[in-house]
Amino acid sequence: LMGPDKVRSDLVPFLQEIVDARTERDQVVFAMARSLAIVGAATGGGDHLAVLIPTIERLCRHEETAVRDMIAKSTNEMLSNNSVGGDAAAQFCNMITRLVNPDEGDSDGMFYPCYTAGKIIVQITAKGNSTQQADLVQHFSALCRHEVLLVRHSAVLNIVNFARVMTSSHDAVFGIL
Repeated sequence: LMGPDKVRSDLVPFLQEIVDARTERDQVVFAMARSLAIVGAATGGGDHLAVLIPTIERLCRHEETAVRDMIAKSTNEMLSNNSVGGDAAAQFCNMITRLVNPDEGDSDGMFYPCYTAGKIIVQITAKGNSTQQADLVQHFSALCRHEVLLVRHSAVLNIVNFARVMTSSHDAVFGIL
C-alpha cells in the first residue's frame, strides 16, 4: 500500500507520463479520469491536490468528450470533498485561466479546454479568495459568451451554482448576464 508521499512522488508522475504520451486508448484515459478523485484522496487531499493539476489540465484538453466530462466530474468531486486554500487554490485558479485562454499555437486547439473549464469553474471559484474570484467571474462571463455553443452551454448550465458561490458579490453575477 502506497502512502500519500509515495503517491505524490511516484504514482502522480507516472499518470502524467501516460497522459502526456497520448498513446493510450480513450478507454484507458477515461478510466484514469474516472479514478482521479480516488488518486486525489490518496495524495493526502487538501492542498496536496495541486500535484494533480498538470494531469487534470491535460485531460481537460482531451479530444474525447466523455474523457473531458469525466475529468470535470472527478475534479468537482475532489474539490467539493477537500479543503483547498492558499497556494493550491491559486494554482487551480491559474489552471482555469490557462484553460479559458488557450495559447494560439496550442496543438490541442479548438474549444476543448474552454468546454471543460465551464464545468469545473464553480468548484474552483468556491476555493479562491476574493481577488481570485473576481478574475474567475471574468472568465465565467467569457465562457457564457463564448463563440462555440457547447462552451456556452457548459458554463450556463452552472450559472445558478456560480451565483450561489458568489452570493457576497451579486453585482458580479448579474454583470455576467
